[in-house]
Amino acid sequence: MVRAVASVAFALLFVAGPVLTMTLGPDVAVIGVAALLYPTVVVGIAAVSWRRRQLGLTASRAAWLSVELLVCPAFVPNLVRRITMQRPLDVDGARIVLATAAADVRDDFRVRLATRAEELIEAASADPATQAGLRSYLAGLRSAR
Repeated sequence: MVRAVASVAFALLFVAGPVLTMTLGPDVAVIGVAALLYPTVVVGIAAVSWRRRQLGLTASRAAWLSVELLVCPAFVPNLVRRITMQRPLDVDGARIVLATAAADVRDDFRVRLATRAEELIEAASADPATQAGLRSYLAGLRSAR
């Protein structure tokens, strides 16, 4: 829903607005786009409020986003980015390479990564629990497809 709201707002501001300005003039364009954009803002605020937990937003963050959207409707096309920029990525470079590389590159990468990682694990940490955690991560990378 949030992506749809952001897409509609983008189309209104960056497609319909310029087209209406060229064809009917700036007065009609501003009034026409505003008449459609503010209901879109209301739908965006409702979507953020209803799906706050699913989007990983705190109540204060959702309220702040809602105020921003209401005060400046031009922020609506960036709504998805503004929501997701607060969330950490659960992926790292090794997983990206393993997911996107060709099979021969992926196999070579796994071998080099395992060899180098084992050397670094032994050299960097004397704590057995830390070594076990790093080896577990490495085992997960070895089994990743």
